Amino acid sequence: MTSKNIRAIAIGSVSGLALGVAATASAVEWEVGNTTISFEGYAKLDLIYDMDDRLGRFTFHDQIGADSSDGHFRMQTGQSRFGVRTVTPTARGDLVLFTNYDFFAGDPGGSESGGRLRMREFYGHWNGITAGRTWTTFNTFVGTPPTLDFTNAVGQAGLDLQTQLRYTVGGFSIALEAPDDLVSSLNSSAIARAGGLKSSTFGASNQSRYPDLTANYHGSINGIDYAVGAMARQLRVGRGAEEVGASESSDTEAGWGLFAAAATDIRPGTRIRGIVTGGDGIGNYLYFQPAPAAYFDGDSIETIEAIGGSVSISQTIGPGEATLAYAYAYADTEDFYRDMEISNDDLFLAGNRFQSVYLNYLWSPIDRVTYGIEIGWHRVDRPRKFENGEISERSSDDDAVRIMTSLVYDF
Repeated sequence: MTSKNIRAIAIGSVSGLALGVAATASAVEWEVGNTTISFEGYAKLDLIYDMDDRLGRFTFHDQIGADSSDGHFRMQTGQSRFGVRTVTPTARGDLVLFTNYDFFAGDPGGSESGGRLRMREFYGHWNGITAGRTWTTFNTFVGTPPTLDFTNAVGQAGLDLQTQLRYTVGGFSIALEAPDDLVSSLNSSAIARAGGLKSSTFGASNQSRYPDLTANYHGSINGIDYAVGAMARQLRVGRGAEEVGASESSDTEAGWGLFAAAATDIRPGTRIRGIVTGGDGIGNYLYFQPAPAAYFDGDSIETIEAIGGSVSISQTIGPGEATLAYAYAYADTEDFYRDMEISNDDLFLAGNRFQSVYLNYLWSPIDRVTYGIEIGWHRVDRPRKFENGEISERSSDDDAVRIMTSLVYDF
């Protein structure tokens, strides 16, 4: 398998980002009338050893420091997946239908090796119009580093699967997407737990009036692949928040986000990638960020600024490719601590800066078979003391190391 295909599996199959990208070269195909049907997918086995805290099925930074024991081994197959694609020619372009599934549903505690069947994507595409559920349009794989861990690198643009209506022409795409809750459901955000009911707005009724608006542009110039994107959303709560003591609970704020990414071969066999993502009220559109889009203080919505990104370098070595990557995500939550009057005893729940370093090597001994090994260092920074409206003391030792070996059989 070529280094290009190894990168596709690392970013797509192994990291769970783009089955359609990774598997089409090996898909099983047959013809029914004038329609081509392909069956795509892979089987993946992960062998994982967490040297420090139990991080579960994937690296979740808020788990760091939550388990006082060291040394946890697990084997899992839940990321294995399959998909079906149909392509039917028409007078105005191909009609494409696609769906794919994995086995990562359920098992929130991460104790099982598999899980329940989960629909990931289901969409149709024709004449530039995509309708259904697929990757958010505020998204790019240009700057995404190859990793074995299902989480992939924090701080990427999007990487959520969103129900949407998208139009694409050339390298430009624009979409209307299903809005998320004001307080993101992202991993039952620790910041929401720390603030309790007032931060979650469950007593204040999230109220979506408009879809999110997302757009991106992908291009290439002088051997540099690049992508830029933008997002705008309305964040709103409705009436009826007596539980939080608000006499008037309606409020609306705007959220926005931007990203820019690039990748290029600086010499044959050496590729560098990078991405920067940020915004105010960006929430789930910044992948695995430490905070939701906003919080409700009982009277008004307060948006949360966040920024993230990653940089990586990959080098072809022997039959495979080695990658070194650094990823970062930060949310400005000091106003939240102040408004919610978080006690110093509860600050351990609210990490506001995530960092990761990955070093991996992936190789393919034969076509459709990829092996890989990876070591990941992960860190969460938490405020330890908050006084006079500022963080006066931060954690210094909340980190963890994960070692993974993966075997992927593609078809």
